[in-house]
Amino acid sequence: MHFIKQYITQCLSAAANSLRLSTQQIEIVALLKEEILSSPDLEEDIRMMKKITELSTLAIKLGEILNYLENGTIDFFKVSEIFKDHSRNLIRDLSILLESTNPSSFKASLDNIKNLSSDLKEVKKQNFSKNIALQSEFESDRLKEKFILEDEFEDDELLLQQYEANILSPIKQFDEFLNRIYSDDYESEEISYYINIFSNNLNSSKKFGFDLIANMHSTIKGSLELIKYKKLNPDKEVIDCIRACLIVIAAIIKRKNIDITNFLNKADSLSRKISSRL
Repeated sequence: MHFIKQYITQCLSAAANSLRLSTQQIEIVALLKEEILSSPDLEEDIRMMKKITELSTLAIKLGEILNYLENGTIDFFKVSEIFKDHSRNLIRDLSILLESTNPSSFKASLDNIKNLSSDLKEVKKQNFSKNIALQSEFESDRLKEKFILEDEFEDDELLLQQYEANILSPIKQFDEFLNRIYSDDYESEEISYYINIFSNNLNSSKKFGFDLIANMHSTIKGSLELIKYKKLNPDKEVIDCIRACLIVIAAIIKRKNIDITNFLNKADSLSRKISSRL
């Protein structure tokens, strides 16, 4: 495991060296490497990282590297080329992470991982105790079968891909619908349809722990509800702000390495505007 941790942290260093980093961003990279090197269960910690919005996409790539090192057949004649490929594959997602966080919020994310891991260990401990208590009622083979079948088998990456597809699916059509709202060329049922969609995606985002994406969906949903009941005038500014929420969602899901500060500011402005009316 020591070799694996060294390999992954050096991949991160190589990826970081390809970027022009500020002092704060260098500190974030150092914190991430320290977390990996000190992890008592790296596979579990990476799995927990996938549940944190800012770390999820990078964690998927780290998980792929870990899986290769633990389960793949390593060709030592090509290990240098493979290392370069692994490092290059980290650059984009590492850059997105560094642009979307700061040392303080990143430390909070790491603390969140520890809390999630602690909660999971407690649940597993409780489940283990329950399984032991059942030994007097079930034969050993049936108990083992139950334990195996109840263990987590869901592929986090596949679930995340399905989630991302569901989030992106309505965006283009809804973007066109915004033009019709602005032109007052729509039916009340159409708004209700999109309120339902963004409500479902809001709940999905919360379930996956993607707080920023959840906030964008909440703002869109709240705005549509106010427009539906004539409590918010869908003027150009409001429509632009709703569209800004869409852009933030798409930029995060598609992992676009662009500055979305202006769009975040517009989304935040709309959120404050509707909060007093809901």
